[in-house]
Amino acid sequence: MTENPTLKIDYATSAKRNWMFALGPIMLFFFFIPIIGWIIDILLGIALFISIIIEIIKTVSDENGIRLGDKMAGTMVIEK
Repeated sequence: MTENPTLKIDYATSAKRNWMFALGPIMLFFFFIPIIGWIIDILLGIALFISIIIEIIKTVSDENGIRLGDKMAGTMVIEK
C-alpha cells in the first residue's frame, strides 16, 4: 500500500474498517421490537455470520493476513 504507516486513522476510515463489529449491538436493539424487529434481527444475524466467515477466509488466504475490513478501508495493521 502507498499510505504512510505513521498516519493516524480518522473516524470515517475506522468506521469502514470496523462496520461488521457494529452488527451485534444493532441486533440487540432490534431484538426488543416485536415481529418486524425479530425478522430484521434474523437477517442481521445471517449477515453477521456470513461476514465472519468471509473475514476468516480472507485473513487466512491473504499472504499479508489483511482482512476484509482492512481492504475496504485501504488500511493494514503494522506492528512495531
